[in-house]
Amino acid sequence: MVEISRHLDKLSRMQVRRQRKTETDPEGEEVRWRPMKHLGEIGRIPQSEWALPRPYRMYRHITGQTSVRERCTRIEKKQLLYIIIDCSGSMSSGKRIYKAGGILINRLKAVIAGEAELYVRFFDSSLKQEHHASTPEEAKALVKKFTEANYSGGNTAIAACTKAAHERIEEIMREGAVYRPELCVITDGDDDTSSLKLSDIPGTKLHAFVVECQNKHLAELARRSGGVGVEQM
Repeated sequence: MVEISRHLDKLSRMQVRRQRKTETDPEGEEVRWRPMKHLGEIGRIPQSEWALPRPYRMYRHITGQTSVRERCTRIEKKQLLYIIIDCSGSMSSGKRIYKAGGILINRLKAVIAGEAELYVRFFDSSLKQEHHASTPEEAKALVKKFTEANYSGGNTAIAACTKAAHERIEEIMREGAVYRPELCVITDGDDDTSSLKLSDIPGTKLHAFVVECQNKHLAELARRSGGVGVEQM
């Protein structure tokens, strides 16, 4: 598991990071300096500017060399990671569970680092219970849930479950607390996914890991979305 997780760390398409930005806020607790936009802001220039000769001071104003004081608020959003893991009976064969576990551990490392929030669900013909981790403690608890999972489900419906997972992603995104969603599908299923299109997952990067099996359409779709698509993992 650890070896797989380390390998995924090297893939640039799977890099996770928190969004950090600063927005103007008259009630904000932080202060920043920025170039003056127009002469209407002249009352906010530093006292040192008034000591300059008037012609030179006006030249600095017009050419954007004068800075003004502005209150602001720092906003941070974690990245949204959503994972669906095949729990059909065939997943218990070979090292498929261990490989799926390595992928999950890799994604949970971003949660532990404070860069992401993660949701994970098992699936066969439908999505199962949703689990969430936003703290290191919750991330560790998810690893335990994964190792205790029952891999005895029926046939898989990869396309339908991927679409359903994206609908849930859209619900989470509407809350505004996270950004840049990624959906990771882990399966050993080779069922027909041709009905799944990029238009079914707008705004979401897809990663597809087909464990010890092939699903050409799913892997190619993931790569076209900007994500990672691996077969015969």
